Amino acid sequence: MVWGLAAAALGLVGGTAPATALRLGVFGFTLGFAFMCFDYTGDSPLTTRVVPFAIIGVFCAVCAIAMGLAARILRIYWRRHATSG
Repeated sequence: MVWGLAAAALGLVGGTAPATALRLGVFGFTLGFAFMCFDYTGDSPLTTRVVPFAIIGVFCAVCAIAMGLAARILRIYWRRHATSG
């Protein structure tokens, strides 16, 4: 929940769309990958889990980009309807 709000807030920070997507992607990947690494308590070495954790990190990056995009779209929607009514 908190991470979704953070991604939405990062999506609302000014900048171009590609810069925002990059910022959100880095945030999501770093968050997902770090969470998986620091929470890992398995029997096999962490080095054998890097590729699966990176795949999960990419998924987290896509989710963060989607959340930031949704926040931007909602902001545009609210601005249009607040000024037209």
